[in-house]
Amino acid sequence: MLTMKKRLLLPVGLLATLYLAGAAYSLHRLDIEQALVCADEGGLLIPAAAQVCRAYVFQLRGTTDDIARLQAGAGMGFVVQGRASAQHKAELVAFLQARGLDVNQPDAQGWLPLHASILARQPDEVAILLAHGADPLRVNDQQQTALALAQALQQRKPDAQLQRIIALLQTPPAAGR
Repeated sequence: MLTMKKRLLLPVGLLATLYLAGAAYSLHRLDIEQALVCADEGGLLIPAAAQVCRAYVFQLRGTTDDIARLQAGAGMGFVVQGRASAQHKAELVAFLQARGLDVNQPDAQGWLPLHASILARQPDEVAILLAHGADPLRVNDQQQTALALAQALQQRKPDAQLQRIIALLQTPPAAGR
């Protein structure tokens, strides 16, 4: 009977090893944006893929080339968007910021991360960006501060998320950030 179990376990172990090797190869081929999406949403047909991808990003990414690529493209706004929890987003922001990603750098379309999060009506993203040094006094290409943009949007179409954002932006830095 023991021999039969060994015969069954050998192919299963071999398949598992091949599967993990394929997953590692797939992770290695991802660019930084794809790795961040995987860390946010999972994927790659790997069980617990988001956790695997997050570990990959924290252990093997955040290189100078990764930061330059993010900075030239979607920037910090890309990092805070998505479905990950606020805690996971904050960890990624801190990790990438420590490696040089600028929280106040506009993306390739000229959007400041803070303004983009306001436009998307995402108070959790706004709070993360403010906590990591986003400048609420920087103006967008229409010369609006973050607060002015939030207030203009609230005036056009009032909404609870914008009210939360306005409250965050009106909180003095020493008390709220």
